[in-house]
Amino acid sequence: MRLQTRSLLSFLDGSYHAGVFSCNQTIDNSIKCDCLDSAVEMFEAMPVRDIVSCNLVIAGHAHHGRPSSSLQSGFVWVQRKLVCWVRID
Repeated sequence: MRLQTRSLLSFLDGSYHAGVFSCNQTIDNSIKCDCLDSAVEMFEAMPVRDIVSCNLVIAGHAHHGRPSSSLQSGFVWVQRKLVCWVRID
């Protein structure tokens, strides 16, 4: 894990909302700076994720011209229990 990712995660040890919001902002900034690998690393290292976290990474893959990669990542996240899909009827 990169030093910046570790530093941010150790800094955000307490508050759920501040931690998720700050990590999501870091993911978004990484994607905008063409650092998709850093964004994915931050996502996978997050202790708590929300729907925004998932959407940022999926959109980042598509933005960088790798839509099939985003789908594969989604399946890997489910297998590794990083996220879960919810079916709404």
